[in-house]
Amino acid sequence: MDAAASRAVWAAGVIFMAGTLGACGGGAGSTRPNPSAPAPTSATAPASTPGSAAAPPTSSTRVLGQADLERAVVGPKDVPGWDTGTLVGRGGDGLRIGQSIPDVSRFPKPRPAACGPLNSAAGMVGDRQYHALVEQTVSRSSAKDPEGEQTVTMSLTAYSAADAPRVMADLRTSLRTCTSFRTPLEPDMGYSDPRPLAEPKLGDDAVSYRITQSNPSVDRSGNDDGGPRVDAHFHYVVVRCGTGIAVFSAMAFPQDTRPPQVPMDLVAAQVDKLRKVVTGR
Repeated sequence: MDAAASRAVWAAGVIFMAGTLGACGGGAGSTRPNPSAPAPTSATAPASTPGSAAAPPTSSTRVLGQADLERAVVGPKDVPGWDTGTLVGRGGDGLRIGQSIPDVSRFPKPRPAACGPLNSAAGMVGDRQYHALVEQTVSRSSAKDPEGEQTVTMSLTAYSAADAPRVMADLRTSLRTCTSFRTPLEPDMGYSDPRPLAEPKLGDDAVSYRITQSNPSVDRSGNDDGGPRVDAHFHYVVVRCGTGIAVFSAMAFPQDTRPPQVPMDLVAAQVDKLRKVVTGR
């Protein structure tokens, strides 16, 4: 598989997974459950961002609606230097792409079942019934970033007051008990080696981890060329703010030398805007 073909395949894989599955504080003041996941690995993401410690925790249990998430999602004015592209709902660019909320209980389940929350996170949602969704890409060109072009896929989802904390608990359990799985809607695509990272001090609760995605080798036309399977590496950051959950995903292409990294300044900006909508401030 050459570089152009591999980039096209991995980008298509991200969009496929997203489309088919398709109030808070930070720092020392946050109230978080005691995670049962393993201790973070040495290759950790930043655990905090400047200014996050000042955000007060919230006890809001109001279920957010579609309009709430569309007000809360960041756009170019909120994150200067970044461009946004709507995938579902109305994103920060103002474009609206219609969607219906599926019955999550009817989603095909991966095997083993312990990997269900990680499979759902790969589709940018939680493993519980959500009631509203906005999804977009956030990108920065190489001309604006000395480290090169960056693209992050992100989503905002709304859950019941009971289910939002359970989404986070489910994800931690899956990180502890799942080692590998195949996606039921795309059986040639697999995930393995999930590794918890240091938890960002953002929101009411946050999880960060890396995971490896595996796909068949393909030619420029997207056909299986019989070559060895090709791995891409992902970094996920998941943050809960009241009944809203933000998911961020960054990918390193097979030929990239640096590990994937979701920019934490982007995460902090989105969490802060979501917090304001959740708290009504």
